[in-house]
Amino acid sequence: MSQMSAREVENQYHQFVANDQYAKALQLATEYFNLFPPHAQRVVYFWRMKMACRLNGVRLALDTLREAVDSGHWYAHLDQNPDFQILADSSEFQDLVAICAQRRAEEIANAKPVIKILEPEPSYGSHPLLFALHGNSSNVEQFASHWGHAQDHGWLVALPQSPQAHGPENFSWNDWDWAIPAIVDHYSQVCKNHPIDQQRVVLAGFSMGAGLALWLALEQTLEVQGLICVAPFLSDVDALRPVLAQQQNQKLRIYLVASKEDEYCYDVAQKLSAFFTEYEIEHRLDIYQDIGHSFPPSFENRVPNALDFILNGE
Repeated sequence: MSQMSAREVENQYHQFVANDQYAKALQLATEYFNLFPPHAQRVVYFWRMKMACRLNGVRLALDTLREAVDSGHWYAHLDQNPDFQILADSSEFQDLVAICAQRRAEEIANAKPVIKILEPEPSYGSHPLLFALHGNSSNVEQFASHWGHAQDHGWLVALPQSPQAHGPENFSWNDWDWAIPAIVDHYSQVCKNHPIDQQRVVLAGFSMGAGLALWLALEQTLEVQGLICVAPFLSDVDALRPVLAQQQNQKLRIYLVASKEDEYCYDVAQKLSAFFTEYEIEHRLDIYQDIGHSFPPSFENRVPNALDFILNGE
């Protein structure tokens, strides 16, 4: 294989998995493992373990998990993950799961809640709320600049940071059982401490943050009027079908953004658009040609229009 960037490897891996080419996905993740920085290698270890299990490689999966744990990483609830069912009878697997559970408990106990608030100019009455989730391997300071124009248009912008640290200034949403209660608590605190118009609340996100935002809205964990999803990442789009069928979700408006060069997330956005059409959920899909897995240039200038589409359909 020719030299690739980490982003290209990630895109190719997800394409191989989507096409059931597990041996190729495993080879790719193994060959280019060292291309990823230490904090991201945690995810690549997970890819390799998952593909080894799908190929019935019990010994390889266990060796990879032990290598990951020995490197300081941990994973949540592997023993409850159907992808790892093939390892369930292994005492070695159960021992490693116990180590991971202990590390997870310690990180949860030591995590400090962080949220960045961008307040509009003081005015009478309540403010609309834009509640936005950063992508993996990011933080709220890097993320905030994309949403500032909403503040200029009278919106209160709340940017919760994931409690899951994977390196200096590096936070991810990989553990949803941990992330969702933290997000709900942040949301409750924002609504308690600020005058929020509950009829004008929009949830937003980038990449994994967008995928998580979709679940929060569609399962009505947070009651919102719509979503802005930039380069949405979901490992299983079809899993959304049961929640999409709920009548309540037809009231949502959803603004999707994707790039053709971001192959996997572009496919996710296309599938989402088709599903939203099927289930009569009003939405807009903006496609960019050559931005890769990132925000479009001057995206912050488009945010007010996206918010107007969600609230007014314009």
